[in-house]
Amino acid sequence: MNVATGNISTIVGTGTAGFSGDGAAATGAQLNSPSNLLVDENENLYIADTQNGAIRKVSLTAAPTLTFAPTGIGGVSAPLNVSVMNLGNAALNITGINASAGYSLTGPDNTCKASSQNLDAAGSCVLGIQFAPKSGGAIAGTVVLSDNAPSGSQTIVLNGNAMSSASYTLTSKSPTVTITPGTNGVATLTLTSNAYSGTVSFTTNVTSTDGTPANVTASASPVTLAAGATASSTVTISANAQAGNRSVPSPWNSKSAPLFGVVLMGLPFAFRRKFKQAMPLMILIFAMSVAGFLTACAGTTGSGNGSARTYVVTVTPTASPMGSVSVSNPGPATISVAVQ
Repeated sequence: MNVATGNISTIVGTGTAGFSGDGAAATGAQLNSPSNLLVDENENLYIADTQNGAIRKVSLTAAPTLTFAPTGIGGVSAPLNVSVMNLGNAALNITGINASAGYSLTGPDNTCKASSQNLDAAGSCVLGIQFAPKSGGAIAGTVVLSDNAPSGSQTIVLNGNAMSSASYTLTSKSPTVTITPGTNGVATLTLTSNAYSGTVSFTTNVTSTDGTPANVTASASPVTLAAGATASSTVTISANAQAGNRSVPSPWNSKSAPLFGVVLMGLPFAFRRKFKQAMPLMILIFAMSVAGFLTACAGTTGSGNGSARTYVVTVTPTASPMGSVSVSNPGPATISVAVQ
């Protein structure tokens, strides 16, 4: 634990009892009831692994090897963090930190100073390392810490692959949203980068089969992606007070329209031929068709039987360019909106 900050860093173990991990990263090892600890003059940590009946050795000077997600040329990867800890009983004086070409110490969690820094006993800082290639292909590199530890320096090995093409995926975490007229709703889109880094913006379109699309609007917040990272966009959906109403079709499309039209065309003939005999029947048919006609008009304007109106919001992404890198945009995401 860093006494100054209160931050706790894991040096060894996964937190799950077991016996594994020899020859690999210490943070991936399993121990069972570890007890006594000892650090020797060569900065090796010895742990009494009680239930396994073993002494486990961890080299505290062995720096990790980091492999970054594929990144488009000219882009920036998601950061990988390395904790630098002073496990001795004297101050650790870091005199310099140098990253090779194609890599930078620009991660948002970086707290280690590249020029000079003193870490008291039990003190620590974080190296936030990012892959930022300027040319294509596999790029190997290092971050070298120079200090007053017995070894004099620590080297972190870095590996990355720079790509000439990039893409990203788009999925909807909220494919269905239910709101009431006059309110707002939200949906979440998830974007995952495949070598792409930059800003993704969105356009939206609203359609409906039983409502008026103009009564519902939608907008999606832009997202900035780092290569290999995942980010979210919030889609805000607004329904006005009329969004629960059905669209108003022409009454001439109702089932009573043909009958009504036949009656209108037949009336002149009824008056010319056998007026008295046909009149009662024509009046009955006329009344029935008018009633159906008016019912159709009235039944298409309100929220009817209370069932929800369904709208579909289509969200189309567009990524900002990445210089010479070819960027592929995924297809649009759709969100079903029920207004009731």
